[in-house]
Amino acid sequence: MATIAPEHLGWAALIKDIINPGIDKASNGRVYLDWYYGGKMGDDEDIIARMRNGQLQGGGFSGHGMVILCPEMTLFSLLMVNPFTT
Repeated sequence: MATIAPEHLGWAALIKDIINPGIDKASNGRVYLDWYYGGKMGDDEDIIARMRNGQLQGGGFSGHGMVILCPEMTLFSLLMVNPFTT
């Protein structure tokens, strides 16, 4: 697994400090997620390419990476306009 997020900030810190230990405990050590933080495997496009060729099994993505994987996500970037305002 790889992400461009820094290791000790935001959701990446939650993965390292809470989620990974929880997965380890719940699986009795049989499942281990090895994360590469801070862009060590490249940017979102590089991570996606590595997933497609089998080098990585997953990733955590920025908004740009999500749009590459799922173009429908651009819906969330539309400007929301209230038709009832003048």
